[in-house]
Amino acid sequence: MESEHVRALVGRARELAELEGALDQLAAGEPWCVQIVGEPGIGKSRLLSELCRRGEDRGYLVLNGRAAEFERDIPFGLIVDALNDYFGSLEPVVLRALDDDVSRELAAIFPALPRDPDSAVSRGEGAERYRLHYAVRSVLERLARRQPLVLALDDVHWADAASVELLSHLLRRFRGPGLLAFAYRNAPSRLLAALEGAARAGRGSRLEPARAVPSSAATRRAGACRYPTAISSGPRNRRSRWESTSTEPASAQCTSSSASTIGWRAVNRSSTCLIA
Repeated sequence: MESEHVRALVGRARELAELEGALDQLAAGEPWCVQIVGEPGIGKSRLLSELCRRGEDRGYLVLNGRAAEFERDIPFGLIVDALNDYFGSLEPVVLRALDDDVSRELAAIFPALPRDPDSAVSRGEGAERYRLHYAVRSVLERLARRQPLVLALDDVHWADAASVELLSHLLRRFRGPGLLAFAYRNAPSRLLAALEGAARAGRGSRLEPARAVPSSAATRRAGACRYPTAISSGPRNRRSRWESTSTEPASAQCTSSSASTIGWRAVNRSSTCLIA
């Protein structure tokens, strides 16, 4: 089984090192976040799945969910997808240990939890919204104290506004060994602001995996430029690293554009290989 995973991730050594570094942060009792960013088909979901597998191998509690384009109008749809089943499986003693207010707020959005029929449905407005954010954070921090927590969310570019707001709250406020991992094409603006805040606080890493170029094709084309094996910034790799063949002719030139140094330290947004 391990060999199957290795074969499926050939050429991703640098990304895997970053994921291991993120999981190491939980072992130290610290919160962390990981972004896996790129175009469709680049391998974001595969890397996120590998992160979950490695977290489970370490004995961490791994919860995962996926946003869907047709559910963008459903409040908290992504959060419910990730947490509802697990919350429903919690032993009654765990739920009884929660404050009554916390239990009511959670039951208002998670169908798996018992709900008081006399309680009003939370619409996520004003003070109600803050109470709900606090309730979700409270139970996740409680779970993380018992067992390091990985919350892995895929296709976050389709996330509903209420989930984005809650995730932004978790990025700013979560305390303890919790890893928030996001895979997306383009982050919602509100979430991006929270991610940049985590970066400035030194609590996050960003991966922009490159599309692999088959080595056989590269050897057939004289002067071919090799794409970066990873564009990342995190606990083990703080710079973008590029590789090129020693036989590259002078007429071949690789250029990168739209380099961003905000928080994530020289994350290249795009690259172009020019052959004269």
